[in-house]
Parts: sequence; structure tokens; C-alpha cells
Amino acid sequence: MFRGLSKTILFSITVPVVGMVLVLGSIFQHRYETTLIENVHRLLKEKVELFSPKYIQSFRTKDHDLLQADVFHAGKASDTRISLIAKNGVVLADSDRSPKGMDNHLSRPEIQAALKTGTGRSRRFSQSVKQEMFYFAKLLSDEQGPKGILRLSVNTARVKEQVAVIQRILIFTLLISVLVSLGIAIWLSRHIAKPIESITWGAKALPKGRVPKNLHLDRSDILGKLSRAIHKTGKILREQVAEAEHEKAKLNAMVKAMTEGVIAVNRENQILFCNPAACNLLGFKLQEPETRKLDEIVTCPEIFDYIAKARQMARSVHEEFSFNRSEEIIRMIAHVRTFGTEGEEGVVIVLHDVTQRRKLEQIRKDFVENASHELRTPLTAIKGYAETLADGEGLDPEKKERFLKKILQNVNRLTALTGDLMKLARIESKEFHRDDETINCNHIVADVLDQHQEPANWKQIELSGDFPKESIFIYGESVAFSEIVDNLVSNAIKYTDSRGRVSVRLAREEGHLLLRVTDTGIGIPEEQQSRIFERFYRVDKARSIEQGGTGLGLAIVKHRISQLNGTIHLESVEGQGTTFTVKIPAKSRA
Repeated sequence: MFRGLSKTILFSITVPVVGMVLVLGSIFQHRYETTLIENVHRLLKEKVELFSPKYIQSFRTKDHDLLQADVFHAGKASDTRISLIAKNGVVLADSDRSPKGMDNHLSRPEIQAALKTGTGRSRRFSQSVKQEMFYFAKLLSDEQGPKGILRLSVNTARVKEQVAVIQRILIFTLLISVLVSLGIAIWLSRHIAKPIESITWGAKALPKGRVPKNLHLDRSDILGKLSRAIHKTGKILREQVAEAEHEKAKLNAMVKAMTEGVIAVNRENQILFCNPAACNLLGFKLQEPETRKLDEIVTCPEIFDYIAKARQMARSVHEEFSFNRSEEIIRMIAHVRTFGTEGEEGVVIVLHDVTQRRKLEQIRKDFVENASHELRTPLTAIKGYAETLADGEGLDPEKKERFLKKILQNVNRLTALTGDLMKLARIESKEFHRDDETINCNHIVADVLDQHQEPANWKQIELSGDFPKESIFIYGESVAFSEIVDNLVSNAIKYTDSRGRVSVRLAREEGHLLLRVTDTGIGIPEEQQSRIFERFYRVDKARSIEQGGTGLGLAIVKHRISQLNGTIHLESVEGQGTTFTVKIPAKSRA
């Protein structure tokens, strides 16, 4: 019969009414019972005051039988139990029982109170008459002092009977209240509860983006207005939910497409969101990382330190750290901040990979330092020789000529250095213009060998070339290919001692041009081979400077090969020689 809201209405009406009736009835019963008890004690007190003059001299009489008879008749007349008790607790007379068989009453609470304060009262079970009684006692005194105690008492049965009547009235009122509450609940259930339950079911459909049905849209009362408002809200909410889902999908797609890693965790460090960039940066692959805890898949202790720091300091944390990912050291910047309410704080971590940026910064720093050093060395030499010539009036012509040659040599070195720097800057520039054409590699290699034949002969180095009969063609800038060959042959001659050999081999293999420059020079130590293409890096610095090298040749070679979509490979044994192998896509045969 009652369910849902109807049951709620029933309890919300019946329980308060019943509770109120019980509370008010209990209060009324308690106050009524208290009033009755006070009235009993007041009546006992009045009767004690009435009997006091009569019995104050009775404590001197020797005729106890006469006193007992008088007390008996007085008790019957006043409908109370009257007791005369000596100061030592001995009962002298009692209207209900013979005093001879009664216990000493000195320990009774009302007697003790009367002896101390003059009056005393109590409610207790009487061992003499075996009933619960109300007692009132008074210490009787004259000019000579206390004589004894007059005590009056009545049975509590009368008070209990009147309280029982009140209890029956309370029970009857309670039953009436329950019946009235049930009637009201049934009426409210039919006219209010059922429509509200229909509205409630409609409201529950709103979060799911559905327009609620079966609402009481035709009612003219407040419930009808509420039904129409919910129906309208359902339509609006369905549109908003669709828009929110669309925006969520867009945001999710944007975050997943970010190059920065984004991870969100809850208070227990369980992953709430993790985009692919974060998985890649931290070196783990997981189809559904949201089902795992962060410490189960991430082995970077710094991240957990930053999370703890952000939670402890309640502010954003920005730190840079290194992470070993599959034997590769990467540098990352972590931005960590908390979100959510107190007690339910989550943490979002944004990771930026700055490995390449730090490498470029280091390269730029090294370049500035190396360029400054390379420029300062010849400038210092030029300044020294120039100052000597300016101040040396007594210098002989031979020294002057030697100093001037040194100045010219350093000027030429500066010219070559600045030229190579400008050339390298143009090659690396995004605005660098290329004039691509079909290049006959055989002709260019032959021309370069002719240009370097004299320096090779001067060092007594055997310079040889090996070309196929059919010319090999590539597509690109002829200057670029010429610089590649020129720098490789020049370096081979510079770093090969007298009576050594330098050979250049040109071949076509699997659709690619192969250029192999081999020398029998000093070779390159294995630990230095990875840095050989860096700017200003030299294996033998003294030899390079002595022979006019700028330290930029192989850096230019590397960039030029990259322009031609080729690769370069190095093989070297220290003290035995070096081979550079260049591989560039060749044009198809006509």
C-alpha cells in the first residue's frame, strides 16, 4: 500500500505526531505525578502541624497503651498512619501496628533528616507495613528542648491510581493520533506522492540526456508547473550534454595529440588520465593505463618526489630532471600541481621533453666558445706581430718579411675560417636557395683530384682515383658535391704522413652512388669518432692549425650530404688510417 514517497510521507507525519504525543504525554504525566506527590507531602505537613501541639507532651506519659489507643483513633480519623518516635529511634506509638514488634527507626531517612533540620520526608518501601509509603516527620520540641518525632505517612497507591488514569488517556490519544496520521498519509499519497514520484523518475532521466515522459503536464497546480519545467530542462540538458560530449571529445583528442606528456592521478596515485606522449616519454606501453597505479608502471622516482612536494606545499612545482629511458638519457621539465577539493586532491603532471633543446643549447655554447677561441688565436698573433713591426725600428728586413708572412698567414686563416662559418650558416639556413641540377660525379671527382695532386706530391703522398667507365649521375647542387669530395680529400692528405697513400673510389651500387675516400694516415681514436663531425673538433689540433685547417670541414660535409639525401659512414683504426664512405641516391640510367 505504501512505498517510495508514500512511505516517506507516512513516516514523516506519523512519527512526529506519535513522538510529540509521547513526549508531551510523558512530560504531562511526570509533572502531574510530581504535583500529586508534592500535594501529598504538603497535606502530610499540614496534618503534622495540626497534630504537633497535641502530641508534644505525649512523650512524657508512662501509659503507652493509652497513647497507642489515641494514636490509633487519630490515624483512622485522618486517614493517615501516625507514628510517635523517641529521639533514640524507639517507636512509642503507631496507628497501624503495635510498636512492641517494630524495629528501631533511628536509621530511617526521614527520621535522620528531622533530627538534623527539624523536618524530613521520603518515599520508600516500609518494612513494617510492607508497602511503599510517603513519609513526613517533624522533630517536636518545647522550652526544655527536643522531645521526640511525630511522623505521618500515607500509601502511594492513590497516586499510582491517578497516574494510571493519565497513562490510559495518553494511550487513547496515541491511537487516535496514529489513525489520523494514517488518514492524512493516504490522502497525501494519492494526491501528491504519486505525482511527485513520477516527477522524480523524470528527473532521474535528465542526467542521461533523455527527455522525461509520463509527467503530469496538464495539472494546473505547482506540480504541473514543476513537471513542465523538468520537461523543458530535459530538452535543454540533452542539447548541453551532446555539446559537452562533443567538447570533451575535442579536448581529449587535443590532449592525446599533444607532444607534452600529461598524467592525472587521484589521491591514491591511481591514474585518471594518461596521453600517448606521457607513455612514450616515460617508456611504457599500456592499453588502459587508467586501471593501474602510477608506481606500478613508472620507474622514475623524481616524479613521485614532485607529486609529494606539490601536495605538501599546496602549490605548483616546476623541476627539470634526467630520466634513463631504455639506455637513453632524456631531459624533461615537470610541471606538477594539485586539483580538486581538500581530502580528495588529485595531481596533474605535465612533462616537456627538452633533450633536443638542451643539446642545441650546449652546441650553441660550444660553438660560441670554439669560434671565439678560433678567432682570438690568429687575431692575437696578428696583433703581436703588428705591434712588433710598429715598435721595431731596428728590425732587419728578413725578420720584417717573416713577420709579415706570419700576419698574412693568420689573415688567410681568418679569411678561411669566416668563409667556412658563413658557408655553414648559409647551408643551415632555412632560406638557403639551392640550384639543383644533374651532376656528373666522375668529372667532379677527377677535377678535385687534379687540384690536390700538387699538395699530395709535395708531401710525397700517392693520390689515386678509381672510376667506373660509365659516368654516375646524381641530382642536386654541384657545389655541394664538390665541397664533399674536396674536404674529404683535403683532410686525407693533411692527416697522412709522407709516403702515405690516399685513394678515392667511385662506384654505383643498388641505385646509389658510393664515394669511398681511404687514407693511411694517423687514424681517429675510437672514442673520438662520434664527435668528428662537430664544429671545430680536431683529432690533431696542432697539425690542423699548422696546415691551415678551420675545424669546420667535416661539419660542412655532413650538412652537404644531408642536402643530397645521403649518408656518411666512418671506419678508422688509430695509426693505420681512415675510410669515409658516402652514399647518395643516384639518377636512373637513361
